Amino acid sequence: MSTPSRKKSVSLEKEKHDQEHCKRNLCSHENLRKTFRWFLGTTLLSGAGIGGGYLAYENMQLRDRQNVLKTTLDDMSSRTNQRLNQIVSLSDLDEAAEYVTPATVRVEGPLGLGSGVIVTDRLGRKYILTNGHVTEGNSFKRGDWMDFQDAVYKVTMYTGNDFKDDGISFDAAPVVSENGKRAHSFSDKRDLALLALPPDIERRIMEGEIAIPTIHLWNHEENTLRVGTPVIAVGNPFGEPDHVTQGIISHTQASGGSLEPENVFVRTSAPINPGNSGGGLFAVVRENGELKTYLVGINTWGYNGGDGVSGSIDVRIIVLEAYKWGIPLVSDTEIKKYQIWWKDEIEPRLREQGILEDDLSEDSDD
Repeated sequence: MSTPSRKKSVSLEKEKHDQEHCKRNLCSHENLRKTFRWFLGTTLLSGAGIGGGYLAYENMQLRDRQNVLKTTLDDMSSRTNQRLNQIVSLSDLDEAAEYVTPATVRVEGPLGLGSGVIVTDRLGRKYILTNGHVTEGNSFKRGDWMDFQDAVYKVTMYTGNDFKDDGISFDAAPVVSENGKRAHSFSDKRDLALLALPPDIERRIMEGEIAIPTIHLWNHEENTLRVGTPVIAVGNPFGEPDHVTQGIISHTQASGGSLEPENVFVRTSAPINPGNSGGGLFAVVRENGELKTYLVGINTWGYNGGDGVSGSIDVRIIVLEAYKWGIPLVSDTEIKKYQIWWKDEIEPRLREQGILEDDLSEDSDD
């Protein structure tokens, strides 16, 4: 009858349906595998990209650290070399002393003797710089400064060999400035004086017959004078010629106290004895490896029994006082900077103490 045929038809339809379902499942599985492979590939590629980027970042960081380390080592090496180039040895002090001693002279007045140092102004003129108290006590008195004809001092320049000769001696008179005043300040003021070289001696120096080195003044605008800087003091203590002592800067801007209240001093551990007054205090330094010797002060006082406490007039005071006398020892720019230093730092303190009667930017009769 018709029943078996219908069952067969249903079976065929079911088989066909199952085959189609299987195909759909196979396709789904295939799609799933493709999707998985794509995801896996993408993940691997992403991981490779991230890993490669991380390694590149680490390499870059390593290079940066290496560059920083190299820069640090270079800086340390540069600073070390710079410090080594600034170190002064004992042999350097020998060389410095040999350089400056020919410019140191002995000055004899009616009340005793002292020292002086030959300096050169901006016009090439040479003078003997000394202390005011070394040149005081001649036949003139405080009120007779215009009568300078009898103010003559015996000056001796030594060769450094007492057995070879007695040095070169000559008479020197005080310098008279263009306003007719003597280049001198009393010991209770700035305690400085200038003596003139005789024309014959100056000519022999200029022609090289007498070898005198150029004395360079310390420039406070370019270099800071520091405590601990090596120095030598040169002079004629107790009449002994060309005597050199050594020490360091122990104070860079000291008051004159009751001894010279209107003055500014550089204190030093280099011994300064009677007869040293008027000689130079020289800083010995190295600049870019080259040895330099600069005048930082004029030796003025030392404590009896205290060989390590001495004072020298600050070179800035010397420059300003000489400028009042019409003698430019340094450039106009440097002079103006020192005038500002005096006005801003020194003068207010002295006026507060009721000490200052005049200042270094005005003419005075001292």
